[in-house]
Amino acid sequence: MKRGILALLLTGMLTICALAGTAWASDAAEPPPMDHSAYIRGRSEGVFAPNAPLTRAEAASMLDALLHTAGGEADTDAGFLDVPADAWFAVPVARLTAGGILGGYPDGSFRPQKPISRAEFVSVLVRCFLAAGGTADFADVPAGHWAEEAVAAASARGWVRGYDGGTFRPDRSITRAEAVTALNAALGRTPAAENLREYGIRPFADVRPEDWFYAAVTEASTVHEWDDPADGGGELWLGFAYPDSGLAPGLRQVGGSLYQVDEHGQILSLPAGFQILEGKTYCVAADGGIPFPGEGPFQLDGQLYCRHADGSLLLDEDYGVLHFDGSGRYTCGDAAMDAQVQALLVGCTDASMTRPQQLRAAYDCLRDNCRYLSRAHHPRGSTSWLMESANFWFAHHRGNCYCFAAVFHYLAQQLGYQAVPVSGGVGPRDADHAWVMIDGRIYDPEYESQQWTVNQRRCDLFGVLPENAPFTYHFPAE
Repeated sequence: MKRGILALLLTGMLTICALAGTAWASDAAEPPPMDHSAYIRGRSEGVFAPNAPLTRAEAASMLDALLHTAGGEADTDAGFLDVPADAWFAVPVARLTAGGILGGYPDGSFRPQKPISRAEFVSVLVRCFLAAGGTADFADVPAGHWAEEAVAAASARGWVRGYDGGTFRPDRSITRAEAVTALNAALGRTPAAENLREYGIRPFADVRPEDWFYAAVTEASTVHEWDDPADGGGELWLGFAYPDSGLAPGLRQVGGSLYQVDEHGQILSLPAGFQILEGKTYCVAADGGIPFPGEGPFQLDGQLYCRHADGSLLLDEDYGVLHFDGSGRYTCGDAAMDAQVQALLVGCTDASMTRPQQLRAAYDCLRDNCRYLSRAHHPRGSTSWLMESANFWFAHHRGNCYCFAAVFHYLAQQLGYQAVPVSGGVGPRDADHAWVMIDGRIYDPEYESQQWTVNQRRCDLFGVLPENAPFTYHFPAE
């Protein structure tokens, strides 16, 4: 086996760090010696934050993990007012500043939480590796720029790349994913992504196997033995210690989602869609996570579903006035009506709209595109007219207030609203009338349409409180 020798000219040789107490995956009976150590960890349990800016403290910790043997005695007095001796970054900062790799500010501070820029990080890499030469062919790194030589040297060696348009964006904060990608390139650590995916390594919920930075982050966070392939491609792993995600096996919350964690503490990349986990049905998102807390309705592929507070789906259960069948889908109790309502929503809404915008679009569609037709009135407080009135409207695209209220009630429920139809009265004469209530507010597309058509009177009856309505609404006696 050909072993990779990773030497930093500043120190002579990269020391090897071993991880104790972690699971080892290899064909060998005993873990072989390591020469590709882990030099970065997540920001919290199961979270790497790949797109977050790398801080100066994190940069110091990364480089210190590579330059120095883990453990042992070390000076924790970095000499900075904002680097207390008990801080997790105290030793790395002390070592890196003593070695001239990082420096402080004239006011005596180190500013550990300050993001490090792309130009600053590249300059640190160049100092570590004593690199030189090259041309900074970027429009925003002109001749005389303070980081010109460092950017030129790093770019010439393929450690960093620019952006479309020929810019480098030197003052932009470097992200954690960009930083490990650049440092891996400087170290010559070139993992084969397809090889890593086969092992099921995923300690971070926000680092998915399909992400461009997956291989770089996995390489940087996993202790492993490696070998050069005969074809000159990316390195092949011969054995590795699973990174510690801090997560116990089972369904675990990471950020705003639940994830299935295996016996190695790695997050399983479950396929999107409905999955039965621990005896309950869940809807898994594209990133393999289950939204949590997940209580309430949600739309998927034009259908409405609903989650319990634990993120599992309601199956043959009610959520307020909404009913969800055995497959988890909302139904009004009539499949033909469900299909007609869904088709109407498709015609007047789109996926780019928020749920309130979809509700408004459905309301406007009824108000503006349907004609009034006198029909029978119904007893106050009754709801037996809903299905017949809605069917009449869909057949003729006209009807009275009961038809408008019935259809809007079904539309609103299909969007996940707790919509309740009301048959009562309106106006000073307390004329028979029907409308819809959602969260204590009146929705009355038919009466708003009639006021304009008949009386040329503009009024807004979309989501108004009864006390603010331009007309008196007479609710049926309880």
